[in-house]
Amino acid sequence: MFFAFAGAAIVLFLLAWFCLRSARGQEAKASALTLTDTSTCGEIAELAKSVGSEVGAGSFSQRCEVIGLAELDGGGVHAPETRADVVWHRTRVTHRWYEMERTTDSRGKTSTRRVEKSDVVSDYSSEIAFAVADGSGRVLVKALGAEIDEPEKSVDRMDGVGSDVATSFTSLLLGGGQSGTIGFEVEEWVLRPGTRIYVHGEVGDDGGRLVFGAGDGRLLVSTRSEREIVAGHRSGAKWLKVGAIAAVTLGAASIVAAIVSLFA
Repeated sequence: MFFAFAGAAIVLFLLAWFCLRSARGQEAKASALTLTDTSTCGEIAELAKSVGSEVGAGSFSQRCEVIGLAELDGGGVHAPETRADVVWHRTRVTHRWYEMERTTDSRGKTSTRRVEKSDVVSDYSSEIAFAVADGSGRVLVKALGAEIDEPEKSVDRMDGVGSDVATSFTSLLLGGGQSGTIGFEVEEWVLRPGTRIYVHGEVGDDGGRLVFGAGDGRLLVSTRSEREIVAGHRSGAKWLKVGAIAAVTLGAASIVAAIVSLFA
């Protein structure tokens, strides 16, 4: 029993450390957003022009945030499932199947149960840059590497065996064979032109065009407001700290139990 309690204590203390580390990460994300002043696209353009005249073209780089409407930059983009006009899209296909698992209890009794499993076989996001515009101007946004928060979910369906999607992924079937396949879950998310978005990232001068990128931090594009995002990070940090305290408390109790078991 000693080793069981000691092992549980180690796992719980590791869990507490992970929760605290994650809480600090959530707090850091909230601070990064609140410490950056919201600007207009026009103000960013004026600042970049001023820096360029003093230091040289292509030298502007600053963390900024703007609120505006999503716009296409050039040709149209179509979501693969809905064929809707969008500035960004993501499609994920998840194979879901079941396996029959046999277990034996402490009395030697054997039982069989059906266990559902899943595996993502395809997850693709568009990488074409789009723009954010607010009436004072527009700034490009790199889709590659961007964190798209709360986009519209345009498709959420399950294609069974024999469907077009299922047929196209038959070579990727896992475990249980065709008879055990439940189907393929198809999900699509989109950002449509005209969607109000909040963009936070590092704006740089790329050949005379201002572009939002991640830089040395985060590139966030969200349909939520800054206040909602910050509140979400702070709430997550709070509950992670609660989890850390609970894990430490249970870990301490496990150490006491391990010590007591030595003298039992």
